[in-house]
Amino acid sequence: MEVYYHEGKHECDFIIKHGLKATEAIQVCWTLDNNNLRRELDGLEEAMTSFQIPRGIILAHTIESEIPSGNENISIIPVWKWLS
Repeated sequence: MEVYYHEGKHECDFIIKHGLKATEAIQVCWTLDNNNLRRELDGLEEAMTSFQIPRGIILAHTIESEIPSGNENISIIPVWKWLS
């Protein structure tokens, strides 16, 4: 497993790669609200499209939700739950 950062028009915090294939795109933020939701989604969706990753993750402090996004699915997971 290798971990990368993606920067294009937007940025994505982590791209996880197994062998030659990128398998996960992950954004990390403390809080997710109307002030930063679009920014976090833009970076994640751009990375998911660039690497053909069908599912993305946003790690946040306490929020848990699912966001359908075109052909992709984005999960918002509390970081403590993702770590356990």
